[in-house]
Amino acid sequence: MFGVISSRKMSALKFLVDSRCSLLEQAKLGKQGDGWGIGYYTEDGLNVTKSEKAVYDETERFVSIARGINSNLFIAHVRKASNPRKLPREVLISENNSQPFFYGSYLFVHNGSVEIPDQVQESLGSYKELVQGQNDSEILFWLVMKLIKEKGNIVDALKELEVELWRIYERSKVDVKLPFSALNLILSDGRNLYALNRFLYEPKINSSFCFKETPYFTMVYSLEKDFTVISSEKIYEGNWKVIGDKKIISAKVLGQKPEVEIIDV
Repeated sequence: MFGVISSRKMSALKFLVDSRCSLLEQAKLGKQGDGWGIGYYTEDGLNVTKSEKAVYDETERFVSIARGINSNLFIAHVRKASNPRKLPREVLISENNSQPFFYGSYLFVHNGSVEIPDQVQESLGSYKELVQGQNDSEILFWLVMKLIKEKGNIVDALKELEVELWRIYERSKVDVKLPFSALNLILSDGRNLYALNRFLYEPKINSSFCFKETPYFTMVYSLEKDFTVISSEKIYEGNWKVIGDKKIISAKVLGQKPEVEIIDV
């Protein structure tokens, strides 16, 4: 997964297709074959395209959509499905279950697994009625939406996210080891870009797929002259920095200058 915020309108080809470790290449190396999606903002609002197919099985469509993007802010995701509910594949894999998830101006992607999706869904209140699929990441998305409404801003909501998941876990007394594996996510409200890097489980994969310079769950970002990119791993050679576990990154454009802030959870 990755997101970009820029002071100028940009094509998505560099990040999705053309770079050494583009999202397409990451999907191939990681066998992320359970769906994909791209969301971006224009003057007319939010645009989202999703598919339940492997991105490398419909490369022509993927490249065409990437080529057509000209935006200051976009997010994309390739999926390798988690399955804490033990669902059959025909239920688990669908367009509704592919990411990004979106609501109003909010756009969201997540890597990791929520191990108590049914219990979290029951805690969503009125947001429970908005759930469309069977993806535990969608349940996490709606919990984030609920917390944003309660807290009044994205950063406070992301700070509260793990706390709330532990509350639900302890209240539910379910027979699972931990409430989640990772809460690695990228989120936008259409103005700014945010990410949370948080994980509990030691990954079975030792390093990132392409450059193999960071542990699997460790997210990175690159602050460039006129844009900031946040990603699950490096996309191209450059001055990438680690976000790190228990950290939030807030990326904005002030005037024509991109700025980032790292916040402890």
